[in-house]
Order: sequence, then C-alpha cells, then structure tokens
Amino acid sequence: MKGAAVVRRSRLIVLGTTSLYAQSSSQYNRLKIPAECLDGEAGRILEHKRLGLSVGYGSFHLSNETVEVMSILLGRVSGGRRVNSIFGEGVNPLMRKIREALDLVGMPSEDILLHGNQRIVYGVALASNMQDLFLGLDRNPKYLLPQSDPQSVSTHLVAFWRKRWLAHRITRPEVLEQVASNRLDFPVIHGARVNLPADEWGEQMALFS
Repeated sequence: MKGAAVVRRSRLIVLGTTSLYAQSSSQYNRLKIPAECLDGEAGRILEHKRLGLSVGYGSFHLSNETVEVMSILLGRVSGGRRVNSIFGEGVNPLMRKIREALDLVGMPSEDILLHGNQRIVYGVALASNMQDLFLGLDRNPKYLLPQSDPQSVSTHLVAFWRKRWLAHRITRPEVLEQVASNRLDFPVIHGARVNLPADEWGEQMALFS
C-alpha cells in the first residue's frame, strides 16, 4: 500500500514455548546457559522460566477430514473464499476457521475446542527488564546478549552446546550405537518417530484413525 519497503526494527525480548504435557520436563528446565558464555551480561542465565499453565484450547483432537469439511462449508457460505491457514490470514487462522464453522452450524465452539489438556507455558527472557517492558514502565530493552554481532553470539552458543552436551555423549559407546541405529531412508527407523498401530493391511494408521 505504501509503494515502498517497510522495515520494522525487531524488539524481541522473550522466547516462548509450551510443553507437550502439564508435567515439568528436563527438555526445558535443565536447559540453562550463562549469558557470559555468549559474551553477554555476567551473572545472568538464559533459561526457561515456568510462566503458568495453558487453559487447554486447541484443535489436535479434530481429524483432518473434519477440518476439511469445515473449510468447504465456510467457502460455500462466504462466496468461495476459503481460509487456507497460511501466513497473512490473521492470528491463528486454523482456530478461527474451526470456531466459525462450529458457530455456523449451531455447535458450542467454546466447549468443543476446550480439550482440557493443559500445557506448561515457558518463557526465556532476553532482556533483564522484561517485566517492566511488558508493564510499560520501560521503553528500551536491556538485552542480556550483545546485539551488534548476532553471528558471534550464535557461534558461541554452538560452542557451548558442543562442550556442555555433545562432548560427553560422543564418548559413550551406547549413545553412538543408538544414533547409528536410526535412519531416515525407507523404511524409516528413527527414535523420535512414534509407531502407530497398523491397519488390517499392515499399513501404519493415521493419528486419529
């Protein structure tokens, strides 16, 4: 609309994520990095802080077929315009699509989308005054890591990971054997893959079959 490139300065002050379950996980609570190891502020630690629990809204319990039918329905009542769940369609287009379709057929969208499986909400503060920034008491972030050379910070981060986690594990034969047993070619055999039950023809079933 402006007819020119629009550049907005990034002011990222917190990294957020949610756990898979409501129980604490070492995947998050054991991951701690001293800021000074990344040329950052001495005495500060980058770590996942538990901020609370999610309410439990989502759509993972709805099948792909159900969502597809909802898309077709919305497309027909809106003159052919469909929500494709892609960038540029607003905040969480998938949830908005499902909510609109359920409301359209008179079903209680709030009750259906509330699956009740809570997750832990974690946040990694990138600025020492994160709370004051959110409250509007401060206007400028006091970053824990230097902002002038991001490539150097990334290099230090990788070096810390090698020393803290990788170096100890590559000397253990059982770890190397476990890594060697995984492969990505067909048939896929990988420790991170969840094996689902097979159907009557021996094929792995879909998640919500």
